Amino acid sequence: MSSQPPTSFFRVHYLHAFTQYTHEDGFHTRESYQYGRLAPAQWLNKQTIEDHISGAKSTDGLRTPFISLLDDFTRACNLAHRMKRKGYKNVYIARIEPGYLTAITIELHFEDRTILLHAWMAESGFVVFSTRAVRAILGVDESMGHASEWFAIECVPAECVGLVEDLAIWVPEAVVCRCRCRVCEGKAGVRTRGGVGEK
Repeated sequence: MSSQPPTSFFRVHYLHAFTQYTHEDGFHTRESYQYGRLAPAQWLNKQTIEDHISGAKSTDGLRTPFISLLDDFTRACNLAHRMKRKGYKNVYIARIEPGYLTAITIELHFEDRTILLHAWMAESGFVVFSTRAVRAILGVDESMGHASEWFAIECVPAECVGLVEDLAIWVPEAVVCRCRCRVCEGKAGVRTRGGVGEK
């Protein structure tokens, strides 16, 4: 069985990310072409997981249907800070609160075997699984990504996104670094306006 899910996840988001955000729909991938229309093994396999982690397009030239979430706020803060230093625009952290999650099983039928992936689903349709689980059953490269990462499939409904009117969560100095930049000192925040992150 996969690890128990946390009560809250964190989404580090930025302008022009492949995953989009709107107040009406929450977070969703730009293309909804795989989940529900193709067999799970076609969009959830070792290659698509590694493509997503590395930021590459999948082998068929399309993007994966996954949305990266973290279960560790400290790691989310550090990631947000690094992204801002690298020049990403309008970086912010959204708190994801899906409510009660029910354990489900996704059957992955490959040519030579069938694999059962344990995942979690909320009443809203939010589905999430741990990267620890797919590493164990699909042999995903252990050097890629990190254990605190979870993947939502195609969307995070608006009702699951906490602080909808103000998605910014301050990035405190204590959990990031001591470079005395505006982010570390808690003087800079990013809020959303019209579904697009704005300072």
